[in-house]
Amino acid sequence: MLMLTGCATVESVEHAQATADAAMSHAQAAGSAAGHAQSTADEAMRRADFAGSKADRAEAHASMVEAKLDRLIAMHKAHMHRYHRYRRVRGERD
Repeated sequence: MLMLTGCATVESVEHAQATADAAMSHAQAAGSAAGHAQSTADEAMRRADFAGSKADRAEAHASMVEAKLDRLIAMHKAHMHRYHRYRRVRGERD
């Protein structure tokens, strides 16, 4: 009686190895692409953080300018009230 065993043929082993090699190559390419995507995302995050800090500084500067403008307007109104109204009451021309 002849017994058949579950031995693989040389061709099937070579095919399995080629398939495994191809899978490994694809996995390495995917890993490389993922690393590149991560570095791109990290750079985008750094740029976003920088833009956010610039926006915060610009907002602080705008608030400071607005406060100075409010102070100057108040000073101008006080000046107009104090000096020019007095002149008009006395009948002088501007």
